[in-house]
Amino acid sequence: MTPGDQDDGIRADTELREKLHERLNDGYYLGEGDYQRGVVACLRWALGELGVSPVTEQPAAQVPDERAATREQHRAYAAMRGEVAEGQERRSLQYYTGCENALSWIAGRDGL
Repeated sequence: MTPGDQDDGIRADTELREKLHERLNDGYYLGEGDYQRGVVACLRWALGELGVSPVTEQPAAQVPDERAATREQHRAYAAMRGEVAEGQERRSLQYYTGCENALSWIAGRDGL
């Protein structure tokens, strides 16, 4: 499966790549630190460029579908409240907030 396949429910590959390019090249976003790192990690995960998911750090055998993106979004929201699974790397609130916003957008809802 490739990003943005008709049945996977996430945004199209072209939208994901455009947003990633924007985030990496628009000076407006460069000062966002951990928030920006969370957004970029999620976009790369959605494009199949990361070997693990950005929040739960689960191995990623393929690009995520809408269900996987939504699950990861829910874990990001829980992590924003301090609920991090045992053995999971603890990151900043800004990182998890960036992930939560990006994952919502990736799954076709509001965000970013």
